[in-house]
Amino acid sequence: MNANAIQEKILSDARTSASDIMRDANEKAARLRDAAEKRMAAAHSRLMMQASEDAEAARLRMERMEELEERKRLLSDKRALIDEAFAQALDKLEAMPSQQARAFLMTEAAAVADGDEIVILGSKNPGWFDDKFLADLNTMLQEQGKPGQLTLGEEKRDGETGLILAKNGMEISCTFASLLDSRRLDMEADIAAILFPDRPA
Repeated sequence: MNANAIQEKILSDARTSASDIMRDANEKAARLRDAAEKRMAAAHSRLMMQASEDAEAARLRMERMEELEERKRLLSDKRALIDEAFAQALDKLEAMPSQQARAFLMTEAAAVADGDEIVILGSKNPGWFDDKFLADLNTMLQEQGKPGQLTLGEEKRDGETGLILAKNGMEISCTFASLLDSRRLDMEADIAAILFPDRPA
């Protein structure tokens, strides 16, 4: 084989080898590209799924927050209406006819008095307190086996209707406001049922 033939053979083998190398490189690049695209597609799918889940979770949180705020608003509105109902009840108590108010307060005071307290009157008292009130209340206490020695104090309690029993630095309030407050917990459920018959508490 002459030199030209040898040279041609070397060049041919080199071209074939280069072609094989390029083909292998292209195939490897294609496989890498396909694998990368699959990984990117999988990552994109995971990200989209996570984003969808996060969005749904955020929506549910917002709905729960809105429901909570609505419940708070409803509760506040209910509380305001119940407060108004008790305010109106207090107005009606304070406007009670004198004889009825007199009998009511005597009964309430006699139930809690020891019988030897000082009586403090409310500054808003209307005509139910007369000269006989203490005497009749003391008689009622004596009939219950108590001393019946209530005395009238000089103080008047501003803004109150009713009376307060004071003894040894302690006070028992028999004002209309305190008597109504003492019954409020027991009455609120019934009042709520009247004001909001179709709504849960």
